[in-house]
Amino acid sequence: GGDYEVIFENADWEDTAHQVIRKVEHIIRETDDRMREFRSDHREVEWEIRELERRNRDLEFELRAADNERKREIEGEMKELKAELDRLQSRQQELQDYAQELAEEKKAELAKQREMQEKAYKTFLANFEGSVGDTLCSFGAGLRELPDDEHISFILKNFGKGEDGKAQDRLYIFNKKSVKSCVAEKITPSDLLAKAEVYVF
Repeated sequence: GGDYEVIFENADWEDTAHQVIRKVEHIIRETDDRMREFRSDHREVEWEIRELERRNRDLEFELRAADNERKREIEGEMKELKAELDRLQSRQQELQDYAQELAEEKKAELAKQREMQEKAYKTFLANFEGSVGDTLCSFGAGLRELPDDEHISFILKNFGKGEDGKAQDRLYIFNKKSVKSCVAEKITPSDLLAKAEVYVF
């Protein structure tokens, strides 16, 4: 086989993608820090609420056996407790809402990260395929000595990841006959690409 093979090592599309991803990751990290802060505030409020409820139960118990004067004192104290409890409960609700907001923010940022990665990947791929098509159609005449049944293949090393997260190569195989048709302007570079066999492994 006089097959003609061109290999491209891990392409520069990753740099663009990584810059974008780093930016998004920074935002996600900040969101996580705020989430941690929220959890500790939330725990504190819950603890205070439990303390107040415990104090309230003690007072209710004491109220049963109290004389009139002490009763008035206890009722006053319980009123204050109730006001404090209401304040804490609305603070707790505020915190809940804030946590919900943070979770939504993080979800949106993760989606944005995926979208940007996808975009960088697609843009690079479109440019790469376009330039391969153009190159073959412009300079394919130099491959005249290759028999018609020979192939020209391009390999993109470590381009993309499989389901298991492992790096994958992308292989394009063009047959000499199609390249000749493109050189002779019988087909366009995009027709040539459409005829290529593409494998991911």
